[in-house]
Amino acid sequence: MEIPSALDHDRSTPFELNAIEAILSTVSTIISEECAKLEPIVSDTLQALHVNNLHYAQDRLKFVKNTIDAESTRIETMKNAVLEVLDDDVDMAMMQLSKIRNQPSLYTIPISQEVIEDHDNVEILLEAYLQSFSTLQTKLQVLDQQIDNTEESVILKLDLARNRLLKVDTMIAVVSCGFAFGSMVAGLFGMNLRNGSEDSNAAFVWVGCVMQARF
Repeated sequence: MEIPSALDHDRSTPFELNAIEAILSTVSTIISEECAKLEPIVSDTLQALHVNNLHYAQDRLKFVKNTIDAESTRIETMKNAVLEVLDDDVDMAMMQLSKIRNQPSLYTIPISQEVIEDHDNVEILLEAYLQSFSTLQTKLQVLDQQIDNTEESVILKLDLARNRLLKVDTMIAVVSCGFAFGSMVAGLFGMNLRNGSEDSNAAFVWVGCVMQARF
């Protein structure tokens, strides 16, 4: 991704500003290209999660999230460096080396407030790349949020599947208890012990009805 220039490059543009912009542009372009490479990887990984290819997606997610964290740290470092310069008028004024070379007397200490505040070109340049870094950071945050949302969706699906398995397991346990009760009753009546029901014509009917009601 090519970052547009924040300066009007002509013969009047000081060399030091061109040099600063070249550095910022190079760093911004490198980070932008790294972010662009992440987008298809994130898309492929999330697609793997949706089709339940969890083993493949798990390894890819770890790599993607680590890369996003690393790029976010780089961008945050660059933003902090630019903000530190933007917060110091003296630093921005002293970055204008061409003016210092041509008019050194103006930059002798103590420097007048008028000279300190004369740094519009430097401020415009730094603010343009600060915005560029913020845009890149937002892109990474969007990718990270997509991953988090997909992970939550997958966890919800797994919870639902687990609940269905628990329901089936409970039903099997109840049925097993029913069969166990029937086996216990059959065992009791099948023992070679007299219980007074051996000669009863209604005992079998009553036991059968109780067992039927039990199921």
